[in-house]
Amino acid sequence: MRAMLLALGACCLVAGKEANSTLRRPRHNNQHPKGLDTRNAWTKEGWAHLMGLLARGRANETSPVAYPHANVDILLALSHVVSPAQAKDMRVAVISSITPWVEAAIRHYGFSSVVTVDYNPPSTQLMPSSARVRTIGVDELRNSKLLFDVIVSFSGIEHDGLGRYGDPVDENGDLRAMRELAKSLAPAGVLLLGVPVGPKDA
Repeated sequence: MRAMLLALGACCLVAGKEANSTLRRPRHNNQHPKGLDTRNAWTKEGWAHLMGLLARGRANETSPVAYPHANVDILLALSHVVSPAQAKDMRVAVISSITPWVEAAIRHYGFSSVVTVDYNPPSTQLMPSSARVRTIGVDELRNSKLLFDVIVSFSGIEHDGLGRYGDPVDENGDLRAMRELAKSLAPAGVLLLGVPVGPKDA
């Protein structure tokens, strides 16, 4: 059986139960440091900045401005499904990532490494080897037998099929992506899925 956890907005839905979080907006609307906000290359300076904020308990400042407190939500969601001690031996993937803010939270939480899957995989050559972040393309995932215990997708699925990020235009792209994620989950694996919610579809 495959499990699914949705991290949406300011609360987490865990096995159908709401777990309210004490979340607040960041005091400063920081943009990520120069050199980090690029699809082509992730840098050691950007990585050090994110990991430093996380180490100082400032996860809310690692989330992009468009997603206030998203990393706080992700860390809370992770705490409902796996302990940091268990995480170190688990395989985890991030689906769709322009900057490594989710990857940093995952590594900070206790996972020993992370695989990022994207249509345009960013280069990690400028990151320290200690980051233990590997990027692969969507086709590489499809052609592999990789299975993950945890998959995190934050504001990615709803873009699949729109053709904006190198993906083929496909009116059912989001549904196809969900099927592919299901195939990439290990038995009893967990999907943390963040999607836009609200009264108006933007």
